[in-house]
Amino acid sequence: MSVMVITGGTAGAGKATALRFARAGYHVALIARDETGLQETRQACERFGIKTLAISADVVDAGA
Repeated sequence: MSVMVITGGTAGAGKATALRFARAGYHVALIARDETGLQETRQACERFGIKTLAISADVVDAGA
């Protein structure tokens, strides 16, 4: 099984990328600061029958 890890997956290009890979059958790990957006993108990806992992984190802040 292939897994795609996407940062900033709650809007724009990140969300579009997540959905594109989910549609292609990849499992998706989403990392972003927006918890609400994470859950929305997670649910949208799971509609394609794949597994997702949503992690709320700031990838720019090493202390986050």
